[in-house]
Amino acid sequence: MALDFPGSPIEGQIYLGSNGVSYQWQTDKWATVMIESYANTGSNPGETPPAAPTNGTFWWDSENGQLYTWYEDADSAQWITASPNTIVDASGTFTSLGFTPDPPLPGVNVVSTEHDEGE
Repeated sequence: MALDFPGSPIEGQIYLGSNGVSYQWQTDKWATVMIESYANTGSNPGETPPAAPTNGTFWWDSENGQLYTWYEDADSAQWITASPNTIVDASGTFTSLGFTPDPPLPGVNVVSTEHDEGE
């Protein structure tokens, strides 16, 4: 889905994209705007996810030390990991951070960034 930003924005102008994200024109670029409901959700630390989350809510699982975000699209809604379990350095070398919940938590989708060398 492509966003259709206004053609001649003025400083401070707010644009609500079709993806549900608010953007603000800042001198020479569009920047995302922190939505109050996102800011109020905090990291929600605890062993169980917060009830009735809204899109963009964070949950810090204090039991396994993993950060999740609630993600909603046209077809589904679920908790996904907000941080990868693998990093790639400047040389392209993959390094595992050593954490993947096993078994995955009920209602939580673990999205891995791991790839084989040939991919």
